[in-house]
Amino acid sequence: MLADAERQATEHWRAGIESGALAVELAAIMSMRGDADQAATWMQRAFELGWREWIDNADPMLAPAASNPRFQAVVKQIQDDIRRQAAESLLLKALFEETVPSLPPPPHPAGNQPAPN
Repeated sequence: MLADAERQATEHWRAGIESGALAVELAAIMSMRGDADQAATWMQRAFELGWREWIDNADPMLAPAASNPRFQAVVKQIQDDIRRQAAESLLLKALFEETVPSLPPPPHPAGNQPAPN
């Protein structure tokens, strides 16, 4: 089954389907084959293609490569970027919450002006 999965994934990649998910699939295949270095190479490709899903040592398909320093470095790169995005998201939310209350109210549509006080 692993050989069939690798063949099919490789065919997709060669056909031009260069996606982060496919690169992770190939990383898992390489990991299960015991080729941690190739697993790291495919994970790096996944990152470069925008893969930002959390990966840890609990994933049984990637676990065989987890002790490889190159693989660990790529996983850390992915995790760090996920943390960075989360922090930036929180900063943007805080900025929005501080800024919006100080803005003047939006204009009312014509004919629906509030009554003067």
